[in-house]
Amino acid sequence: MSAGKPSGEVANPIRRNLRRTSEVLHEYLSTLRAVAGHEVSFPELSVGKGNYSVAQHQLLAGGRSMTQGRLIVGNESLIVPELNLPFASLLHPGAVAAGKHCLGWAYRMGLARNDIAVRHLLAARLERLGARIHPHAGQTTVDLVTDWLAWIVVFDDHCDEGELRYDLQLARTVFDELMSALTEDCASVQTRTTLGKSFADLWQRTAADMSLEWRRRFRGGTRIVLDSINTEMTRQASGRVPTENELAAERASGSINRTAIEVWLACAGIEIPARLFGTEAEPGPAENLMRIAENIIWWCNDILSLEKDITSHDQSNVVIATRHGRGCSYQEAVNVVDLNIKNGIEELLLEEKRFADLAGPDLAKTVQDSCVMIHNHLGGNVEWLLETARYREVAPVEFGKAANYLESCLLVGDSKKGAGPTSRYAAGVDGHELP
Repeated sequence: MSAGKPSGEVANPIRRNLRRTSEVLHEYLSTLRAVAGHEVSFPELSVGKGNYSVAQHQLLAGGRSMTQGRLIVGNESLIVPELNLPFASLLHPGAVAAGKHCLGWAYRMGLARNDIAVRHLLAARLERLGARIHPHAGQTTVDLVTDWLAWIVVFDDHCDEGELRYDLQLARTVFDELMSALTEDCASVQTRTTLGKSFADLWQRTAADMSLEWRRRFRGGTRIVLDSINTEMTRQASGRVPTENELAAERASGSINRTAIEVWLACAGIEIPARLFGTEAEPGPAENLMRIAENIIWWCNDILSLEKDITSHDQSNVVIATRHGRGCSYQEAVNVVDLNIKNGIEELLLEEKRFADLAGPDLAKTVQDSCVMIHNHLGGNVEWLLETARYREVAPVEFGKAANYLESCLLVGDSKKGAGPTSRYAAGVDGHELP
């Protein structure tokens, strides 16, 4: 690491040491065997009369609190706060199958083909998050959610540490291709990049059963997200640290986490009527719920990804922005974000009641399913943050150079180059044992 750059080391007794690839694979396989024999109980959920709040069920079930740990940043020793989210997290018994499916899909799409890229995807353990977002759904739904998670992670890495961050023209080309993939009739399109090809595949699998109104709203929302990401990347290229308000505005104007929440609902065939989203001037309860949940996810991730973001020179972290803007210590900034999380939970539960009231009894099932999924995502995200190596496998990234675990964005899926399995891991995921 270059002189003067802060370095970090996480110390937490419940976090496993996943510093080496061999250890990542060994633990991953041990987990697969354990999960394969684990039975998950499915609680009864019923909608009561009057104002309904699914939070009552999951608050009684009990949420998971992350054990405190320490983070050393430069000369400062930080206490990582407990992430107290009052939502239970259950694991779908098909997590193993979803992991295997995802590796095969990512290989075929060209997102993860070489050994380094495959190992990086394995270490993320995205199937553990996908299996928590929809713990009671069918296997096809869990597979689809996990594939979406893989795409989001690879796309995010390309924007933060890959080709797109350092080549804004290529980024615009990819963004245009993503928009072209969102056809109203879910028809297939020609693509020139791996990100476009995989995104088109996900769109066809997700949107086919959704209404035309939903597809049009999602397309408009995606355009806003990509414009926001383009603004963020332009700022990142300048090396300027954003203010708290600026970062909040960037995320509020268009966030991939907000879009993902609507995707998770669609993967299970859940569609919230447009009237509950309101307008840009007056957002409805559905929009508010997703925005609040999105912020909670961002804040949790920003605390636990602080070391990684500092090392990779990523300034789009609210802890970094808070410290820079207020001239305070990292610890004080972390405490501010932790308070945001606690306030966000209270706000979420209040907005949930408004959502049920405005939806009315005819949409009680939609309200229940939507709130359960959001709770699953919030509680499952904390559990996943404890399991994934995504924010613990921290390696210095040379500014201006793409991370070595990212495949090229150029589409090679149908060419002779890379036409067959180049990794023993990818070769075995479809119907064969992992190594």
